[in-house]
Amino acid sequence: MKNRILHICDDQFLSTNKRKLFDIFINNGYPRSILKQLIYNSEYYDGQLDRDAPQDFKYRRLPFIENLTNKITALFKPHSNIRIGKYSCINNKSLFSRVKDHTPTMYTTNTIYKLPCLGCDGCYIGQTSQWLKQRITQHKSDCQKYKNTCAVVDHCINTGHQFDYTNVEILQTVQHYKNRLFLEMCYITKTKKCN
Repeated sequence: MKNRILHICDDQFLSTNKRKLFDIFINNGYPRSILKQLIYNSEYYDGQLDRDAPQDFKYRRLPFIENLTNKITALFKPHSNIRIGKYSCINNKSLFSRVKDHTPTMYTTNTIYKLPCLGCDGCYIGQTSQWLKQRITQHKSDCQKYKNTCAVVDHCINTGHQFDYTNVEILQTVQHYKNRLFLEMCYITKTKKCN
């Protein structure tokens, strides 16, 4: 506000306008000592940077460690082209616990999963957009009814093996359907599978 007065007002009204500004701030509860210093004693800043000054500064940052960082920063004071920034090692993430609960494995969606076989080293790699629990239930039901809908049923019928439905492993979670299909194909090609 002071800069606005200095920039806009004519010289003959300058002291009157400074006094009005001072009175407005006093009426709003600002301390007199700070107002005197800011309004009457500080220099005018026109908002323009000194373009002639060299701008070849090197900026570096240091973690703030009490009694150490200030001493290190003081060592760089003689070098006018080096600027040191300090940052806190403690961030907001470290202050708060995890607010959101972890989603149980069987209630995750949009996953690529691995279903191990109990009778051999093979496994079934699949993907689903529904809850994993629902998809596993569908596999169990299809195997009991010999409903030939996927490779899980084929493996159960051909070998007589059962799958370990309790040790399902989530390989990856992917929201986009086509990306999920592509990654499922990649996992199928690199593992020993029943697919």
